[in-house]
Amino acid sequence: MRGDIENYVDFRMRAAGYRGPKVFTREAISLIARTSQGLTRRINILADKALLAAFAGGTHAVTAAEVRRAVRDSEFYRAKSGVQKLRIGGIALVLGLVLGWATHMLLSLGAAPPRAQAAAAASATNSRPDAGTAPIASPAAALPSASPAPTAGRVAVTSLAAPSPPVKPVSASAGDVPDKKPVAPAQGDLARERFEATQTWLRNTPGDRYAIQLATVNASALPQLEDFVRKAAAALPPGELLVYSVKIDGQQHYRVAYGSYPSAAKALEAMKGLPQLLAAYQPYARSVERMRSQNRQ
Repeated sequence: MRGDIENYVDFRMRAAGYRGPKVFTREAISLIARTSQGLTRRINILADKALLAAFAGGTHAVTAAEVRRAVRDSEFYRAKSGVQKLRIGGIALVLGLVLGWATHMLLSLGAAPPRAQAAAAASATNSRPDAGTAPIASPAAALPSASPAPTAGRVAVTSLAAPSPPVKPVSASAGDVPDKKPVAPAQGDLARERFEATQTWLRNTPGDRYAIQLATVNASALPQLEDFVRKAAAALPPGELLVYSVKIDGQQHYRVAYGSYPSAAKALEAMKGLPQLLAAYQPYARSVERMRSQNRQ
């Protein structure tokens, strides 16, 4: 499998326009193969993050060290120490014993005698609130009646409360619901400066124009974002670098783009002139309208 992944990564690098020697070492490819389990999406994520780590570190080769950083920064990485594994196993054992004891007690006791049931019902009747006291509504009854359909494979929870009368939706005008304000990077002077400039640029630039997408960085790796923007600014006109917000799998990320072109074809043509190290990140053309919609998430 390692050889297949090595050929795949090399093919993607060549397709992006890279013409130099192989960037990923054998150790790096082996680590990607073990961690990704052969899943294409994970291979792409790990390779992209490892390239970003190498770029931020100022090195040309991607070694196992960069891949390990990429693994730790990936959403599918769940590191568990030996103590954590023992703790989880102990909790599972305790839960199993409690569940077995509860099942045994239920089967041994059986149903309550009729007199006990009648006494419980009488006790519940005596404890009801007075007639003048308003009953406490169930939380389920306060939910909107038109709830979304459950996802396939998920058990839908049905409330036993009486159904509420349908509520007529109130249509709001476009001005009543403001767009979500994009979240600026919490650190990095140049990244924050380009982020603020990009907000103005996105508001004023026609949606049918295009930019070159360079890289995507998780908000948990803001030093890498700042390093990437600074090194990109050393190779490209800094005033044309764009930084905007995007949510991926519910997590905050930032994307770095470059330039403004009248069409996707013009953007693709401009990619051929990118520095080789930036071209290795597999840049692609993205419309301003798409960038604007992601920035509002």
